[in-house]
Amino acid sequence: MLTVKECTEAVRGLSEHTVRKLIKQGKLPYLRTGDGVNGKMLINKADLLAYFNGQAANK
Repeated sequence: MLTVKECTEAVRGLSEHTVRKLIKQGKLPYLRTGDGVNGKMLINKADLLAYFNGQAANK
């Protein structure tokens, strides 16, 4: 599981804004830890990589 910041390190050129946008659009599943909106969003690394590999294949 990766934090939003760690996602940007795992995928070159990816910004925190884009990760948050994909989460909000429902394109990237996540878990929230902690209380309410102050908790960290965690993204499965396999889900993150699969999403971007799928995008690259469609180009």
